[in-house]
Amino acid sequence: MKILDAIQIIESYAALYLPQEGAICIADLHLGYEEALAEEIGMTLPTTQLNEVKKNFDASIKACEANHLVINGDLRHVFARSTPQEWAEVPEFIEFALQRVEKITLVRGNHDTMLGPLKRFSNVEIVEEYRLADIAFIHGHKDYFPSDEKTIVIGHEHPTLVLGDTIGARVKIPAFLHGKVDGKNMIVMPAFSPLAGGTEVNLACKEDFLSPMLRRVDVGKMVAYGVDPEAGILKFPELRKWRDVSLRL
Repeated sequence: MKILDAIQIIESYAALYLPQEGAICIADLHLGYEEALAEEIGMTLPTTQLNEVKKNFDASIKACEANHLVINGDLRHVFARSTPQEWAEVPEFIEFALQRVEKITLVRGNHDTMLGPLKRFSNVEIVEEYRLADIAFIHGHKDYFPSDEKTIVIGHEHPTLVLGDTIGARVKIPAFLHGKVDGKNMIVMPAFSPLAGGTEVNLACKEDFLSPMLRRVDVGKMVAYGVDPEAGILKFPELRKWRDVSLRL
């Protein structure tokens, strides 16, 4: 489904495709998340996230004709050090991806502080921001709006939608957001991680948003595209038009 003429959502995945540029974009993989949870709060989860990420990336790349992967921040999870899980999983995913694309551009996110395992990959570049045609990719953890490009794509926020009915059934699904900011298009990407939590954008107040960029804009004027493996892509109106209904669920 097209968000803009040059950008589309790949089937029901948390991935964007730029057909004119032959590029696919994902964000917020948070590899190493399970080990971090075990260390920080004592919650032990099976280490299944990497397999899910690889499976979903493989399906996404098969659904388009991309030869360039843009990772829009937070490839890894732990801030201050590289954990054994990250040390193993980060290069494993990169090797897996490079069997399917020719090059990878990693836009550094706030979690991407130690990237030693990537040094041996000559076709992986690490940048603070990335421009492709008239599109600027930035992670979104800084209060910074590029001035020249017509479209800004960010991650960081992990937007989700909470959907439910009047008898109490609820489901949470990842979502893309799209709106206009000072005449520019802004797209907010959901997390490619199946485990990382996210902001419930149809229930959130301005103060709830993680990204300083989103705290400065009227998110209520953005439309949402939920992505669900069974339902596919679900396009919703501007958040302000149905937020009151969500709050009553």
